[in-house]
Amino acid sequence: MGIRMSVEDAERADSWFKRGLLTFDETTVAMAKEGDFAQFADPKRGVVLSFLYTSAKKIVDTNDLDQNGLCSFIAAASRELGGAPAAADWFQALEDLQKPDYDEHTIKKHLYEMTQKTGIAKLVYLSHDKMMKMFLELSVCWAIRLLLLRAKADPSPAPESLAAALRAFS
Repeated sequence: MGIRMSVEDAERADSWFKRGLLTFDETTVAMAKEGDFAQFADPKRGVVLSFLYTSAKKIVDTNDLDQNGLCSFIAAASRELGGAPAAADWFQALEDLQKPDYDEHTIKKHLYEMTQKTGIAKLVYLSHDKMMKMFLELSVCWAIRLLLLRAKADPSPAPESLAAALRAFS
């Protein structure tokens, strides 16, 4: 049942995600220049919130996201939170997945609960609300675990970068 992972595995996951995050940033900048987002005071943040809303809504409405959607959610939430998961976060997620109580049903349940509590899917998210930000951080933690669990089960659809995820999910 357990996944044998090492620090190197966590560093590879972290490096993969950081490369994808750069692609996400490039995509948000390009999309921010388009007319739909020009109305925002900060068009790039408008794009990030759009990705965040779309993926959070899918989590809350269907309690499911494919790997592309999970990548988009993690990237958008990371940018909204002003950072990105560190190698230690990926390592902890990999360690957690070795425990028998970290099955897909449990992870999806926690991801759903935390995402629902952010208020994003109902458009009541307030970026200055500390509790909502905390729930968003917890949502990212659960999304990372679900992404890694699915990549372990079927690594073939794992995108090489977030570019494919963004095109598929936007």
